[in-house]
Amino acid sequence: MALTVRLVAMAAVCLGCATRPAAAQTPTPVIQYREPRPAEYRAADSIALERTSCFEGCEKYRVSVTRTGEVHFVSWRPGDSGRTVGAHVDPGRFQGLTSEAMFAAFFSLPDVIVLDSTFCSTHFSDSPRATVSVFLPTRAKRVVDDQGCVWTPARLRDLENAIDEVAGSKQWLHPAPP
Repeated sequence: MALTVRLVAMAAVCLGCATRPAAAQTPTPVIQYREPRPAEYRAADSIALERTSCFEGCEKYRVSVTRTGEVHFVSWRPGDSGRTVGAHVDPGRFQGLTSEAMFAAFFSLPDVIVLDSTFCSTHFSDSPRATVSVFLPTRAKRVVDDQGCVWTPARLRDLENAIDEVAGSKQWLHPAPP
């Protein structure tokens, strides 16, 4: 008998919870997913890297790699400005770049690293900049990385170097005179 009364009392408490007005219930938090899902990264159209010169001797160019493996290099170096070169790489290497961007949480990074004190509390002048752009089918993101920022995420720097490596940028820097 005591057990039956206890179960009935517990059932009444539960029924009372279910009939509580909706306004009194705690809303479920909505988490916004800022970073693209892996499938979105795999559908990327292209990735580009721009490097700007510093006060002395830094290279200045733009290189891009497309999902089909097309590479496009443009030199902005004084005396060589406007020189363009095209090449082709295995499209699988492009997918490697999209994976690098995903692991860097690229779309979650600030647009300009030097303006975010989390990543750039200490800054050295006379440093070149690297700007990485990732183009997805529905959106794009551009991150400007001032190389003088001490705490820039290593994954971003890894992505910058990977783009140069996949594209083969070194072969087009400081070309031999004709």
